[in-house]
Amino acid sequence: MIRKEIQDDLMKGRVMHNLPGRLRLAAEGLKYLKDESGEIAGELAHIPGVRRARVTPVTGGLLLEYDDERSGGFEPLAKVSPNKKVVLGLITSKKPELEDKQTVIDRIHEAAKYIPLDRLCLSPQCGFASCEIGNKLTEEDEWAKLALVKEIAEEVWG
Repeated sequence: MIRKEIQDDLMKGRVMHNLPGRLRLAAEGLKYLKDESGEIAGELAHIPGVRRARVTPVTGGLLLEYDDERSGGFEPLAKVSPNKKVVLGLITSKKPELEDKQTVIDRIHEAAKYIPLDRLCLSPQCGFASCEIGNKLTEEDEWAKLALVKEIAEEVWG
């Protein structure tokens, strides 16, 4: 069982990024828990839906990878501390095709089962140049993706 003080450190973490199938958190307290990092990762890996958990004590990082058809479930969001917001990277920056608007809205409402809607945000996954050579999107594709984010955000959050 993860000790109470370690749980408290994890709950003080912040979401660094959320990609389909991955959630990266930073928790300053993890930097001082090198000896416990394996135990922490092992226990977090037992959360339903989590495929793998990795703790990096040097940076205070925590990576949760989860499965389903690619996007994963939102169950890990239930563990995010109440004073944090979560950015859902539901718009891919890897392909030029626009996501189906209703599918994205449905995913946001699915996430809201685990964390209140007013603590959720929407964005592209991780920027449009998320690798050294960039992605095969034109500037027009990128603007279309951002317009979709805006349109969905206005519909979901008003």
